[in-house]
Amino acid sequence: MRDLERTEPHPFPVTIAFLREAISKLRAVGAMEDTQEGKTETRLDLWRGMRDTETTEDFMQRGGTELAPMSTTTKLEVAVQYSTAAHSLIFKLRTDSFMQRGASIQFLSAFPGEEEILFPPLTFLKPMGKQLSQPFGGRTITVIEVMPHFGA
Repeated sequence: MRDLERTEPHPFPVTIAFLREAISKLRAVGAMEDTQEGKTETRLDLWRGMRDTETTEDFMQRGGTELAPMSTTTKLEVAVQYSTAAHSLIFKLRTDSFMQRGASIQFLSAFPGEEEILFPPLTFLKPMGKQLSQPFGGRTITVIEVMPHFGA
């Protein structure tokens, strides 16, 4: 996560534009498929595990932006595996509709069981004020609930 104070332009603006467009199109296709299959679930919690990472007070107050494509999963156990370290950080991304989600890339994945949902570069994560730190197996796991925001 980057601080909000960053002022220089992104080093790959055209690549970012193409990635955002592709993820947006995949997301739209996924929403149509869900509708056709009769899936009416609107709320979906997604997870992102990060190792040896801690948040700052500034992030907890103002949020932060991921410069790269952001990988998440529908499975908490997958996020926990990706965060295995002395200091584990797990973001719980609360999404209330498909408009707040990235695109499922499970069909492209070498690991389809991870149920990966990919968010576009420059996704903003707004902390919801819910944070839990818990010792677990000789390490500390911190879970922070955030809401993702990105342009359509």
